[in-house]
Amino acid sequence: MIAWPANTHPARLITRLGVSEVPAAVAVAILAALQYVFLAQLWRGFPLKAVGDVIHINVVVTGVVLSLLGAAVIATVSVLRRRRGIAAARRLEAAAVAPTFEGIRSALAQVSRRSTLGEAPQLRYTPKNASALEVREGDDDDKSAVVVGLGQRKRQSEDPEAFAAQLGHEVSHLELRGTAVEIGARRLVIVHFRVFGWLLLIFLPVLGFIDRRGLGSVHRAWGFELVWDPAIYLSMSYHVVLLALSSLVVFVYSYYFAVRREHLHDLRGSQVSGSSVLADRVFAKNTLPSARFGALLDFVHLHPTGSARRRVIHRHDFVLLSVVLYPLIVAGAQPLSLLLMTGWQEVFGMERHWWNLAITTATGVILYLVLCAEIVRLGLDTLLHRTFLMKIALYAAMAGAATQVPRFILEFVFGLRKGFSPDVIVERIWRGFMSGGGKIGAMVALILLALAYLAAVRVAATGEERAGRHAVLFHAVGVVATIGAFSAASLTSTAIIVGVIVLSVLVVMIGMVFLAVRNRCADCGRRRASVLLLRTACACKHEHLPLLRRWSARPYNEHLSA
Repeated sequence: MIAWPANTHPARLITRLGVSEVPAAVAVAILAALQYVFLAQLWRGFPLKAVGDVIHINVVVTGVVLSLLGAAVIATVSVLRRRRGIAAARRLEAAAVAPTFEGIRSALAQVSRRSTLGEAPQLRYTPKNASALEVREGDDDDKSAVVVGLGQRKRQSEDPEAFAAQLGHEVSHLELRGTAVEIGARRLVIVHFRVFGWLLLIFLPVLGFIDRRGLGSVHRAWGFELVWDPAIYLSMSYHVVLLALSSLVVFVYSYYFAVRREHLHDLRGSQVSGSSVLADRVFAKNTLPSARFGALLDFVHLHPTGSARRRVIHRHDFVLLSVVLYPLIVAGAQPLSLLLMTGWQEVFGMERHWWNLAITTATGVILYLVLCAEIVRLGLDTLLHRTFLMKIALYAAMAGAATQVPRFILEFVFGLRKGFSPDVIVERIWRGFMSGGGKIGAMVALILLALAYLAAVRVAATGEERAGRHAVLFHAVGVVATIGAFSAASLTSTAIIVGVIVLSVLVVMIGMVFLAVRNRCADCGRRRASVLLLRTACACKHEHLPLLRRWSARPYNEHLSA
């Protein structure tokens, strides 16, 4: 094991600098939970409310029982199937002690010495899958292991350098000890969509038994008499689109979570192997033209494409910032969570002005949680590449647009449902945009610009040595500024709007000045006033982001060399 400060896993360093997926995961989990609550309200507003009058109770009871029972079965089978599969695979595995595995054992020992592992993991083989190359995280009674298929012996002998880099990727999993979290997140997303899809699959056919003319006194087939009223399904189009858009947010966030973890393992594998051979030889073979739907399948399976993996490795992209797709989709969590909570005011019995205040605060917090890690990424990218105006402006524009795109789509669906002409639909969308939607989008974009700059100032001021310092202050300023932006966008008085904006900007500026004054250079002790100009090096030439600077500019064979 190389025991010196530069031998830090990229994922741990990025997390220490403030890039944490936990807040966004919480916000997206809330959005997913709201989907189930919204579907329950649809049950209450359609079949349950009209039971006995326009739909038979037998249909409703059957639908509810099938929904709950099916959801429980799907969740249980998914969990048990995974556990039994792992247990069956482990029963087939055995220690790779034969002389034919000597090349793999030597490569694994060499790669492990360049990692942060205290000792090399055990090498095991499986006769089930000749191409297997994966890890088993151990516990107190079981040592961690790398599992290979029998065919990997040939691959290692044909290209030892490339195989060592692949072993480095697997060792990276063991360094973080997060494989269970990564696999669990993937499985949880799959189970969520299976369960939610099942619930919709039961709910939508139940609507087909609603007879708006009334049931009458004669009930044939125990009440299971299909009507299939098109008007009911047309009225549901708005709700289905809303659930589809919110599902897209959940999926895209999950995709980026899984893909970024894989990219970081690739980067770490390149570091411990000391080369970019993963990009040059391994992933080049996995992106052949014959894989017509390869990119689509990778997306569905929450996995990065080979071309994306090559690009990240060649660019030394430790920040992993997405300036278009991620903000354009995931920032939609704010308006979608607001729409999914439609009708809650009556449920809680709150007065309208208090409800508006509560909902503005709640959705503002959700938006900040979704984007807070991205704000730090914007700051890091600015410090490393000096592309502040281009990337941050584009990111802010996409996030601002995301707060309006769901409303545009739902307004369009509503217009089609009501039979409005295209001119009327466009006019309604434009009028809504000018009356408030445009202000919200602009406010979100502006506040993201300010917060990205603040994030860059904080990282430059604290540096890698004191990376976690002032994190609470940074998030507090971010939440206050975001809520202020939404509050300003929902007001009508120009004077009050300007006052709220000025207050939000003032809070951000005070945070910047505090960071510049409160922090000192770790080498000469000067105050870090130069961070206001986004300088990571002090006047004494002491660099406060040495590892990221080193990793983003030098070849991989120099990353872990003392």
